[in-house]
Amino acid sequence: MTDPANKKKAGGGLQPTTGRGNHMGSGAAQEPTSSVALSIEQVHDQLKLDFTAPVPVGSYDGADQANENAEDRWRNWALREIAILAENGWDFTSDDVRQVVGEPDHPNRWGGVFLAARRAGLILPTGEVRPSTTPSRHGALVRVWRAA
Repeated sequence: MTDPANKKKAGGGLQPTTGRGNHMGSGAAQEPTSSVALSIEQVHDQLKLDFTAPVPVGSYDGADQANENAEDRWRNWALREIAILAENGWDFTSDDVRQVVGEPDHPNRWGGVFLAARRAGLILPTGEVRPSTTPSRHGALVRVWRAA
C-alpha cells in the first residue's frame, strides 16, 4: 500500500508530491514546500549505530548454527587469529582475519566465528565500520573489532 502523499513516477518509483498544483502540467521542476534543513551534525547523529546494544533472544540462532557447522580446523584457526589480533591491541575487521585464514566453506561462517569470539570475551565492536577490501563484498561495510 502506498502513501497517498506520493504519486507513481513513469519509471514505477514513488515521488513525493509538493502540494503545489498539478504534476502533469508544464514538466518544470517544482521545489518542495518543506523548508526543513538538517545540519551535517544532525545527519551524523541520525546515522550513528549502537553495535553494543542487546539484541532480541533468538537473533543469533543462524550465526550459532553456522559456527557449529564450520570445519573445526578453519574455525579454530580463525578464532586463534582473532585472539592474536586482539592481544596485540589492533583494531581489525573480518578482512584482516580473512587474509590469514582464507575463506571458509560457506560465507555465513564469518558471523558465527566473530560471535563466538565476542561471547568468549575476546573482542568487542568499536562502533566503527569500514568498507570491505574483499572484492566479492563490493565495498560493503564491515564492523571494526578490538580486544575486550
